Amino acid sequence: MEAFVAAVGNRVRRVLEVVQDVSLFCASVLRSAFFPPFYKHEIVEQIHFALVGSLFIVMFSALVAGQALAIQLARELAKTGAKSELGHFMVISSVRALGPVLTGIVVASRMSAGITAELGAMKSSDQIDAMVAFGTDPLKRLVARE
Repeated sequence: MEAFVAAVGNRVRRVLEVVQDVSLFCASVLRSAFFPPFYKHEIVEQIHFALVGSLFIVMFSALVAGQALAIQLARELAKTGAKSELGHFMVISSVRALGPVLTGIVVASRMSAGITAELGAMKSSDQIDAMVAFGTDPLKRLVARE
């Protein structure tokens, strides 16, 4: 019984340590994001990467999802004889409901994959250590700008 209690206690301690580490990291990111220096060029670059760079993939995924939705909806509307209402239903479903959700998912996944690849390449080539050696805060430069 003592071993079980000790194992549970160790597990709870490890979970609390992880929560503490994540909380301290989030606090330092917030502190870095709102105090100078600000890297305006990199902020503009990230905005360009998010907006212009994601435009094609968002349009393509919306086209594919819209076509699949139109095919399914046309089949169901044909059963009731209301196939002429397909355009109205597509505008409501695609533009109002599916569009923002699909855009958010695609942009978030593209951005997170790009940022992860960039940070992984910087870590493997010791660029992050070089930033520390030159006196630049990597948390401010790499995390708070994203």
